[in-house]
Formats: sequence, C-alpha cells, structure tokens
Amino acid sequence: MTSKGSTSRKVLVFLTVFSFLQLYVVLAIGGPSLSTETPMPPTPPQAIMGKLTTRGNQPITVNGNSATTGATIMSGATIETGDQVGATIDLGPLGTVELAPNTKVQIEFSNGQIKVTIIQGCAIVNNKQGVSAQVYTDKGLATSNDPNQKPAGTLDVCLPVGAPNPIVNQGAAANAGAGAGGGAGAGGGGGLFNLGRDATIAIFGGIAAAIIIPLALRGNNPSSATP
Repeated sequence: MTSKGSTSRKVLVFLTVFSFLQLYVVLAIGGPSLSTETPMPPTPPQAIMGKLTTRGNQPITVNGNSATTGATIMSGATIETGDQVGATIDLGPLGTVELAPNTKVQIEFSNGQIKVTIIQGCAIVNNKQGVSAQVYTDKGLATSNDPNQKPAGTLDVCLPVGAPNPIVNQGAAANAGAGAGGGAGAGGGGGLFNLGRDATIAIFGGIAAAIIIPLALRGNNPSSATP
C-alpha cells in the first residue's frame, strides 16, 4: 500500500508540473500579454492660429464679422480692412501678414507655409527662415520665396483696382500703409523723402533760396561795408 501510494503521488506531482509547463509555453509564445499598460497615442502637432492687431484698435471684417485687436485668425479666413485702417496678423513661428487699408485677402497657413490671395488692395508677407511663402492674385501666382531654400524675407504686393497686373516687390504695399503700425498712405518711413522727387526738390530749393538770397543782398548793401 505504501509503495502504491508513493507512486500515485509521484504521478500526480509529475502531471501537475507538466500541466504548468504547458501553460507557461502557451503564454510565452502566443498568449495574450499580461501587461496592463496602455500605449500612449502620438501627440498631434498643435494648430497654428494667427493673432490680429488693427490700427488704433479700429474694427475690420473677418469672415463677414467685425473684429478688432486680439481676435484669433484661423487658416482660410477672408479679411477685409476699411478706409485708413491697416492690420497685422501675427502667425507666430511662421511670420506676419500686413494689410493696407481698403484691402481684401484670403489667408491660408500651416506648419511651414503661408499663402495669401489678394482680392483687392495691398499686402506684405514677412516669412521666417524655413517657411514657404506665396502671394496670389486673380492673375495667378504673383511672387514667392525660393521653395528649396525657403529663406526669411519679405513679399510686397499691390493689386490696384483695374490694373492689368499686380505691383510686385516695389514697396507699393509699404507706401500704401500696410500693417497695424503703418501710416495711412505712407510706408514705414516718414518726412520729406516720402513726398516724391519733385516735391522734395521744391522744398529743398525753397530752403536754399531762403538762406542764400538774404546773404547775397547783405553783401551788396553799402551800409554793411567797414569804414
């Protein structure tokens, strides 16, 4: 009896160990993972949003609605400025877009790209290094930076009413007062040199005459001679 009982226990232990070994092999090779950790989904890139600044905090129109300084500008927005009201849209890591008064544009932007379509008026695109920038009109592509090098730069485009072609990179948009800080009808500078060539010559000529003529008359006055 003792021998048979001992043999039975040995068989039972062997079968139990064998069963556990089979279960381990199944779990190790093809069984479900016992880990309770949930993999984290990849973090999507944050959407870029523009911030509006208007001259004197005066209202302009964004997608048909009134907007002033501090408004958020989304990609695809149609923006229209009024008389003597310029605006600047800060696109953060991309750069800025400056609009002159009486301008209507559509702005599209994403990571690494700025696209402005001028419907009427004038705009300046200031893009940062590594950002692709294009300005379109109803005539098609007006200008862009180098699509391969994507250097930082400035694109200045005006589409005058009735003009057959846009004015490209000649400072016309700056002279039209593009941007929230620009003067109406004037570019970033000021003073005599923005009056035009003929006006500047006339002003300096008048100043010279006012100085030279009295000196000449004084020189011909006998009373001024030394006795």
